[in-house]
Amino acid sequence: TSVTIPNSVTSIGDAAFYNSTIPYVYIGSQVEEIGTSAFEGFGGVINTDVGTSTVNLFNVRSIHDGAFSGLTSGHQFIIGLDDANQNYQSIIDLIDDYAFFSSSNSINHTITIYTNNIIGTIGSYLPFGDGTNTIRLYTTNNAVIE
Repeated sequence: TSVTIPNSVTSIGDAAFYNSTIPYVYIGSQVEEIGTSAFEGFGGVINTDVGTSTVNLFNVRSIHDGAFSGLTSGHQFIIGLDDANQNYQSIIDLIDDYAFFSSSNSINHTITIYTNNIIGTIGSYLPFGDGTNTIRLYTTNNAVIE
């Protein structure tokens, strides 16, 4: 069983997959906003590339509190990069508190963010927790981080 969020969807609501045990969720390419605790405690694999645990969120502008916190497996998140054309997202408004927080030292995430101009707000504990997490930020045009 799997869930596919179609390309026509632009927002994933608060707690949409909270503590879900669905094995796979495929996220469509047009998602701009991921709500509070949308995938908190999610027990399956989230991806945009079938057969991987890579989550490529080119169009995302806002990732709210705890959106991906407490995942039960490690993921690679790529935010703001269009793989096909190597374009960077212009503006990322919000990556909120505990967005990728992990309370397990066996859960490891890699979070790579690409932006042309501005990241409005990066919240507390962005990639951190007890796991071994990596965060990378690539910018052009002297991006500002507040």
